[in-house]
Amino acid sequence: WKELQELIYQDQPYTFLFWIDRVVAVDSRFANVNPIPLSSLYELEKWYDKTAVSDLATNE
Repeated sequence: WKELQELIYQDQPYTFLFWIDRVVAVDSRFANVNPIPLSSLYELEKWYDKTAVSDLATNE
């Protein structure tokens, strides 16, 4: 196991030396929001506006 870790360490393309802290704020009208540290827009295609959905339901 130690040999494998050493090989990965030696062969890595780059080393992360710092991390950027981010603050993400999303209006509560949006649902399915799941930001992750690497991307505040993670799975953006799954987000939806709850008020728009409720408006559609009342207009039918």
